[in-house]
This record gives sequence, structure tokens and C-alpha cells, in this order.
Amino acid sequence: VVVINKIEDETHLLVDCQRYSSMTDMFRMFLSKIETKIDDIRKLSHENLISQMMNSNDYYVNLRLNYVDFVSSCFGMRDKLI
Repeated sequence: VVVINKIEDETHLLVDCQRYSSMTDMFRMFLSKIETKIDDIRKLSHENLISQMMNSNDYYVNLRLNYVDFVSSCFGMRDKLI
């Protein structure tokens, strides 16, 4: 087991950590559904993208976050893995 002293924040969970690769796949699928709703989505850093998603006032983005129950699903998977 390799320990990399990183903070397990949303970015780490969704983008960086190999243990959560299924969440990375979910995240990419989610992004494909909202990419037209966030300006310059492809140019944003992962941290800024996640921040914009979580703070979005766009009805569709919020609906997708709620409909997919994306965040809760990710943290539910995380809880099962640790």
C-alpha cells in the first residue's frame, strides 16, 4: 500500500485517487451531461470545476447533481472502501 499524504477532498476523491476509479468514471459521465452549462469547462482546473459545479445556480446542473445523487453516491462508495 502506497500512502501519499494528500487531503481527501472532493478533487482527490473524484480525480486523483486510484482507489476511487469508479467515481472518476461517474464524474466523467456527469461532466459530459453538464459541459454546455458551465462556461469554458474544459479550461478549468479540477478544483475550479468542482467548485463551480457545487456552487452553480444553473437549474440543470443542480437537477443533475440531485437526480444522479452524484455527491452522495460518491461518498457512499468512499465509505464502503475505507
